[in-house]
This record gives sequence, C-alpha cells and structure tokens, in this order.
Amino acid sequence: MAATTGSSYDDIASIFTKVAGQGRLMGDDLNRLAARGLNAASILGKALHKNESQIRQMVSKGKISFAEFSKAMDNSFGAHATAANETYSGSLANLHAAMSRLGAVFQSPHLESQRKLFNAMSPAIENSRRQLHLCLMNSQSLMKSEASFSGVLLRGYTSSLSPRLFELS
Repeated sequence: MAATTGSSYDDIASIFTKVAGQGRLMGDDLNRLAARGLNAASILGKALHKNESQIRQMVSKGKISFAEFSKAMDNSFGAHATAANETYSGSLANLHAAMSRLGAVFQSPHLESQRKLFNAMSPAIENSRRQLHLCLMNSQSLMKSEASFSGVLLRGYTSSLSPRLFELS
C-alpha cells in the first residue's frame, strides 16, 4: 500500500497499528488513508458487498474489525506487495509490514489497557491542575496582602525615623 500511495512505510504501518490496537476501523483511519489517496471505503465496499455510504455507516458504529479491514486491504494490495518482493526496498517494506502485523497481535491488548489507564488518569490530572491553580491564586493573594502590610510597617518605621535623621545632621 505504501508504494501504491507514494507514502512511507511508517505512515501506512502507523495506520494499521492503530486499527489493530483499536480492534476496529474508525472514521479517522479512513480519513488518514484518503489523505494519502487511498479510498479504503471503496475497497471495503467491494470486499463486503456494500456501497461506500454503508461502509462509512458501519465504520461510525465500529462494525468493521481489524481482521476485515486487513483482509480487504491484503486482497486489494497483496499482489502489489508480492511484486514489491522483487526489489530490495520492496522486500524490506514487506518484511516490516509482516513484523508490524505480528507485533499488533502482541500490542493490541497492551494498547487497549493503556488507553483505559490514560482515560482514567485524565480526570485526576485535570483535578490536580484545578487545585494547583487555586493554591497559586491564594498564595498570590496572600503575598499581595503581606507586601501591603510590610509596606505599611516600613512607611511607619521610616516616618518615625525621618525627624530624628534631621536632628542628627
């Protein structure tokens, strides 16, 4: 697919890895492929015997699994990948793709657990930010009060010294 779309292997691999990690194809993934000149909705439509509108509706509901997506892409671009094996760079890209698919098997559950952890952490971090903001606002207010009080004391002290300073000179 990378060679067909003129994209880098890493570009396409990141899309596949994301879809594998999610376990399903999302609208953002379709858009990322479309931005590279690949109409994945059309390819999936042919594979699943649906029109593009139906495919997009299925995608929005999370109804297209990574397995369905991967199979449709492989059926559509597998011959290109096989032909790419005739060159050094093509065979290396295919090796990377195969390793990526292997890695996705191991990473998918890990990525899902991390996603859940990150989503659970976000509200706690936001609450900490709010609390820190309140602390800073209160400390700034306190510092202003202390500075004002210190200024009053200092003025009082210096005003009591002023007449004596003139007497001494």
